[in-house]
Amino acid sequence: MNLTDKNNNIMTDKKLIRALIVEDMPMARENLRLQLQMIDNIDIIGEASNVDDARELIFKHRPQLVFLDIGLPDKNGFQLLDELKELPEIKLDVIFVTSHRELAAKSFDYYPFNFLNKPVDRQKLKEVLDKYTNYKFGANFEQRVEEFHKVKNRIHFKGEDGFIWLNPEDILWCKADRNYTEIYLANGEKEIIAENISSIEKLLAENQFFKTHRSFIVNISKINKIVKRNGKIILYDNPFNTNPLVAINNINALVEIMGE
Repeated sequence: MNLTDKNNNIMTDKKLIRALIVEDMPMARENLRLQLQMIDNIDIIGEASNVDDARELIFKHRPQLVFLDIGLPDKNGFQLLDELKELPEIKLDVIFVTSHRELAAKSFDYYPFNFLNKPVDRQKLKEVLDKYTNYKFGANFEQRVEEFHKVKNRIHFKGEDGFIWLNPEDILWCKADRNYTEIYLANGEKEIIAENISSIEKLLAENQFFKTHRSFIVNISKINKIVKRNGKIILYDNPFNTNPLVAINNINALVEIMGE
């Protein structure tokens, strides 16, 4: 068992961040520890090389922040978080630290504060921790916490150059563009998503969306009018000079869903 336990006195500095390192590779663990020790407001309460040791330290010391490797032996980092989410008394933030870049998309299902690639870049680490300190101890803390956790009500999509989080109620409609999808938003912006329209339909399945056409998915709560002669759907407060369409054979189903 590789478990390092640090019994710290309670510090008076309210901006001190209690952090736990969970990493199975000794060199990677040491490298991250040395970098964190150079940051004044980080208190490393312990280190663990596997899920069971990590869980023990989390229960004992209740860290605020966990630097979590995904590819751990026996159980992975995702499984640790799955176990912890059943325990509402455990409240912590996670920064994934991993060389498994292909797991980046799945990691966002766990709403991490951030994601760092190995080997950890010192400047990037400092930037991430500056943001975390500002989030944790900045002005209007309660408001910041509330806004931060609203991400759990959002849906994340694969954008052209990263990831995008959107509130379903902000989406007016989606339009297929070959293997991509254009998402039209109520604020007049348009996002290009690196997923096809069928994948987007699955992501929006639990919300008030209807696939009106092979190329369109529409937020039915935004519909004001359906023009039968051309299949055009008129939306409330549409900031765009274009409209989604409904296929003729889908009009009756759409009307039934909306209620006559």
